[in-house]
Amino acid sequence: MTDPTFGLLAARAIEVLVTHNEAVSREDLACALGVSTMHGWDVAIKLSKLGYAEIDDRAATVTATPRASDAIELQRRGDLLAALED
Repeated sequence: MTDPTFGLLAARAIEVLVTHNEAVSREDLACALGVSTMHGWDVAIKLSKLGYAEIDDRAATVTATPRASDAIELQRRGDLLAALED
């Protein structure tokens, strides 16, 4: 089943990871997203599969990849969020 909030949560998660500029615990990510730890980790896993995040399962942390802060990707994310708000 597709999560209808994934786009918004993913954009917020990327924002958190890029601005934090270091590894973020799964609990802190979930808190920043306002979701359960499991839901937040699911978002992180999907972002990892898309190339926007890197997960360290041993430390239970996630970090942004260079793609997450790339200017072209930021523009695409901005366009996507604008479309979702309409």
